[in-house]
Amino acid sequence: MITINKISKSFSGERVLKEVSLSIHSGEIICIIGPSGSGKTTLLRTLNFLEPADSGQIRIDDVALDCAKAGKKEIEKLRAKTAMVFQSWNLFHNLTALQNITEGLIYAQKRPRQEAQDIAERLLKQVGLL
Repeated sequence: MITINKISKSFSGERVLKEVSLSIHSGEIICIIGPSGSGKTTLLRTLNFLEPADSGQIRIDDVALDCAKAGKKEIEKLRAKTAMVFQSWNLFHNLTALQNITEGLIYAQKRPRQEAQDIAERLLKQVGLL
């Protein structure tokens, strides 16, 4: 389960996220929709601290942290629970979607290759890409 509680983020004094809260249950598929510049990408980037939020709390499964006080080790634990691919960022162009997902599981989470392959296939099937 992912729980976001009162996440706020500003850039140069302009508030992009204002106390955003939501819960996503395990297995639930959601879509974040909005116009360009409305904070969709910023919200996703705050989930794994690619862009630290100014305030609020994030909980993913058993890892919870306060965005304003999170230390490096806490952030690493949270990141181990997340992944992000947005448009063409961080993809290896010479690999398939399946291979791109598998590589992250093997190298970042130290999972055995077959387990990573099984997880990647399940995730791609879940969103209709396999």
